[in-house]
Amino acid sequence: MRAAIARSQISLLFAPRWHGFCRTDGVRRCGPTMWRGCELRRWRSSSSDLPEHRLLEMPKLSPTMTHGSIAQWMKKAGDEVTQGEQLAEIETDKASMSLDADDDFFLAKILKEDGAQDVPLGTPIAVVVTEQEHIGAFENYSPPSAEDTSKPQQDEQKPSASEEAPASNVAPKEARLPPSSDASSAPPKAAPPPKAKEEKTAAPPSASTAAYEDIAATKFQKVSAVRLLEAKQTIPHFYLHGECVIDKLLELRKEFNAKEQLKAEQTGTSAAKLSVNDFVIKASAAAMRDVPEVNSQWLGDRVRQFRRVDVSVAVMTPVGLITPIVFGADALRLSEISREVKSLAKLAKESKLRPEQFMGGTFTVSNLGMFGIRRFTAVVNPPQAAILAVGGSSKEILSVVDADFGSGQMQPAAVRVGNVLRVAISCDHRVVDGAVAARWMDAFQNYMTDPMSILL
Repeated sequence: MRAAIARSQISLLFAPRWHGFCRTDGVRRCGPTMWRGCELRRWRSSSSDLPEHRLLEMPKLSPTMTHGSIAQWMKKAGDEVTQGEQLAEIETDKASMSLDADDDFFLAKILKEDGAQDVPLGTPIAVVVTEQEHIGAFENYSPPSAEDTSKPQQDEQKPSASEEAPASNVAPKEARLPPSSDASSAPPKAAPPPKAKEEKTAAPPSASTAAYEDIAATKFQKVSAVRLLEAKQTIPHFYLHGECVIDKLLELRKEFNAKEQLKAEQTGTSAAKLSVNDFVIKASAAAMRDVPEVNSQWLGDRVRQFRRVDVSVAVMTPVGLITPIVFGADALRLSEISREVKSLAKLAKESKLRPEQFMGGTFTVSNLGMFGIRRFTAVVNPPQAAILAVGGSSKEILSVVDADFGSGQMQPAAVRVGNVLRVAISCDHRVVDGAVAARWMDAFQNYMTDPMSILL
């Protein structure tokens, strides 16, 4: 098999390192942990009634994954599957991920149907064959259980009849009782206490009359709940709020987008448009470069400070919030950040992100400005030390001060209206103290107020 790890989707047939033969049916299985440097192999069952086949097992799609849930099969039993086709959508502890086939085969039987929850790693989820005529042989197939696998060993250890002790050495059951256990000498048993009168309880309301509906939490929601609770309970948060006058930024963005639109019309290509969030990501990364103490994480007995700024960007998907990463954002141009964010957001909404594209990061940006939110605070995304919450911009009257216009006299300052963006940084106080966070906020505000300084 070709090593296709760099593809945009995880493949079910990455064929992890093989384990030994199963005792009961002789079928080799794909192991759940090793994913690289493997080959696609075929094998034949030792049982005469089963043709050549493979058991596909629940794969390990993230370092912390122990169970997976099958959100949906994209193929049904009997379908032909070609290399690169999406086979299923799996919910891991991190996200909902698409699994593709990396070889051609026929899906003979689905062992774990849509909605199967918390399937342990290595559990068979499907049977595949290479020949279409072999599909019917697996109509009633069920994989061997762990008990079936261990039964031959138990049978081998069971002593034979000839090895059993002579009957004269085995006392009958009555003889094993002590002398005091004679029925005549046994004290009379106490009468059982009277049964308490059962109280009638009202029957719970039926689903049709209840005033609520219980919706089962997805695997993603359960893991997010655990991580958020852990973050709030174990990380000492503190918050700093700031305001950025972004008039120059909006003018620069307008000018850039106009040039890109003209270029697109001339070349017949799509125009690359910068968003305010692209400037926020770039300004955050630049401020992290100026104040590297924020680009760190707490490790219990030491603080790890990173040399590269990898910015996680919160993206809303149908299954929940996920944070794909813009790697090396401090070294990227604004146009490169814009393209990367759009590409990652598209993959996230299609559940096609690879684990390395959303696991890690050294800082997070969460923007709710497009939803009309003026300001908010966010929860630190561990093990990172800080997260920036970005609200929407609004036109406001700027502070009025006196000014000397060169006449030698103080004149009333002109009142002007400006666009103000409100932000708040949440910090892990074990890593970042108030003075360091204030220095970071000052650098960030300067970059947002004078965006040309980001480009220098």
